[in-house]
Amino acid sequence: MTTTTSARLAQPSGTDSIEADFLAAIGGRRASSYGRADRVRGLVRKTVGYKNDALGLTARDQAKLAEPRETFPRQDRDGLLREFEQWFREVLRDELLVAMSSQSVRGGDHWTAEYIRRAYLKAWQQATGRLQQQGVSTETRQPEAIVQLPVARSHLRKLYMRTYENLDSVTDDMATTIRQELASGLEAGENPRQMASRLTDEIDSITNTRLRTLARTEVIHSHTEATLDRYERAGADTVRHGEWSDADDSRVCPICSTLDGDEYSISEFRTGTFTFEPSGDEPDHLAGEYRLSPPAHPNCRCTILPVIG
Repeated sequence: MTTTTSARLAQPSGTDSIEADFLAAIGGRRASSYGRADRVRGLVRKTVGYKNDALGLTARDQAKLAEPRETFPRQDRDGLLREFEQWFREVLRDELLVAMSSQSVRGGDHWTAEYIRRAYLKAWQQATGRLQQQGVSTETRQPEAIVQLPVARSHLRKLYMRTYENLDSVTDDMATTIRQELASGLEAGENPRQMASRLTDEIDSITNTRLRTLARTEVIHSHTEATLDRYERAGADTVRHGEWSDADDSRVCPICSTLDGDEYSISEFRTGTFTFEPSGDEPDHLAGEYRLSPPAHPNCRCTILPVIG
């Protein structure tokens, strides 16, 4: 399965620029701009490193004292871990997750909603163009009108919440992982610079894997939802089936390559699953059950074409 983050993945969906903007907002060393994860990383480096040495890893008469709210009282190991984890979770909540009520998230107020909405609108307009190219007479709507359609409003609310909940899950796991790294660093007797490097390297790793994968995957999820919505709106008599279409390049995974060109009903795309069994030299770990619509797996790049009839 293609899950690399080092190379830019070409998108049959045409969502490359949306994904790039989403990834830039997240940040990380591979990003082109200073994003939310970078702010988290910077706060950890300043707090844990020699700048503040808030963990008290050097002698008090040698370290520059931090502001009180950035200083963790010198105490037993478990107490120090607990104090740091509480602070770090607050940093994640304020800088990366940006916690808010479910109502606000569903209303499109969260910072991730912009990219989910753009992907939805991109797919709707693409699907309309594909239908028209095949001779289907169908209306063309402006973005403002599309998002006011009942089906679009309903599905966007669910997509916004899905993305937020997945981001919440990643930040929760990040907090747990960073606490474990802190415990390992304390056990090893690391100094402030070593500890700061240990923790920020782990933040970078999570950013460049799980967070960036989340951005790519949620954009494609929104794109697929809108594609199916648009085909469904054209009517079952018009769009008989959808055709799975992969990226048609050397990076296509065996899972999507198997599905390429297969036709399924709209309802099958929405709710169906399929079982993939590797053959030949295909990796055994790919075996399992997958969604019958893009994204079938993290970093999936496929899309759905209309079958008219």
